[in-house]
Amino acid sequence: MTQDALAEAAGITKASVSNYERNQRQPQYPAVQAIANALGVPVSELFEDVGGKERTKNPVKERRVDNIRERRMKRIGAAFDRLSDEGQMELIKRAEELAFVPAYRLSLSEVLQRYINDKHGVEYVISENNEEKQMYSSEDGDYQIDVRHIVLKRESEAGISRWHFMYYQLKGMIDDSVVKDIAGRYENHEDLQVRYSFVLDNEDAFEQFYNCFCDIRAYDDVDDFSPGNDNKPEIMFFLINQETWEIMTVNSLAE
Repeated sequence: MTQDALAEAAGITKASVSNYERNQRQPQYPAVQAIANALGVPVSELFEDVGGKERTKNPVKERRVDNIRERRMKRIGAAFDRLSDEGQMELIKRAEELAFVPAYRLSLSEVLQRYINDKHGVEYVISENNEEKQMYSSEDGDYQIDVRHIVLKRESEAGISRWHFMYYQLKGMIDDSVVKDIAGRYENHEDLQVRYSFVLDNEDAFEQFYNCFCDIRAYDDVDDFSPGNDNKPEIMFFLINQETWEIMTVNSLAE
């Protein structure tokens, strides 16, 4: 089957099929099941001999992590295939419920780490001094901003790169001038080894932050922010689910 045909039969995008084939992304179980159904094979068959394939782009550590995931997925797939339709639905329900249990779900730092590593094909680790919490509030008490500062880092020949995630939890509506003041703190940094992204758990605040940063950048030379230009790094905005830390939407000013 071509990638187009498989994508259409499985109800997923051609880009996803391509990423799976090139070992650029690990499919979630619903996608695995959809692909297996489209190919007319058991889910477990998709994971046979995967560990023996050569991956020239991935480091040894990443291969080891991928192999662990593959073995776990194979076990889940084998158990899933032994269940009736009712049992399969119950397994899915229970797995989804586990995502809401803090003891079992990924931390926000781990969710962001996985996203960045998958998207950029590099390995950032969670910094030892990972999180710093701050709080800001207006004099009249109209709003309060709780900030979680999450730091990822990676070492390379160019030195240590750090990626800062500022998780803004807003209580009450804030004026655009406040957001633009926040944006101004990060627009002026010139260290190309330091990158900033912003995390919001409220859709209105997510749109407000993104639009305010766009307004500030509109006054600059557009060429400075064209794809591939390193004068200023890409700024990303994440909308997350506060209960599960699932990434709902990502916007970028560099695209």
